[in-house]
Amino acid sequence: MKYFVGVLVLLVSFSSWAQSSPISLEGTFSFSNLEVLKVKHYEVVRSSAIDRLKTLRESGFICEFVASQGYRCSKFDSAKQVPADLKQEILNNVAGYSLTFQPAVGAPHLENDGETLQEWTVPQTVIAGTDTFKTYRYQIVQGLHKITPLVNNELQNLTWVVASAEQISEPHSYEVRESSSTWTLYFLSLTFRK
Repeated sequence: MKYFVGVLVLLVSFSSWAQSSPISLEGTFSFSNLEVLKVKHYEVVRSSAIDRLKTLRESGFICEFVASQGYRCSKFDSAKQVPADLKQEILNNVAGYSLTFQPAVGAPHLENDGETLQEWTVPQTVIAGTDTFKTYRYQIVQGLHKITPLVNNELQNLTWVVASAEQISEPHSYEVRESSSTWTLYFLSLTFRK
């Protein structure tokens, strides 16, 4: 019985370790798809505009009082549509953009091995458009694989989500102002494939 329990613990430990390691990436990933994840509409309403507040609330907006603005109302849009001009602008920006992972120059170095977060520093050059990064931080956060480039050992404001060794996505958000009091925030994912 002790032998069985020992083997079971070893197998469970090995399966956890095998699932919690960086996915090896190498080669060039080119843009392939634009996906709309969420669309959120905002409107700022003066405290005295009671009828407008009532209309927004009836149409599903959540309105919160903000002392300097009056009420800030927001609502997610289930349609998940991007205006044609914004979509074209994004597609123009990513035309010819690719991510190239050159061969790794060393093994990933484990930095953190927690229950919900594992992270490694990976000595591998990544060319993202015109930018070159010599190392990156690879994180697994509750099963989600993410990469963030490092420059002088500092994380950059750029993240890629690793779906597999063949597919990476880059999350983006774009704000479109309709007026000084209304705007829409588009949460998008740009997909890159080998």
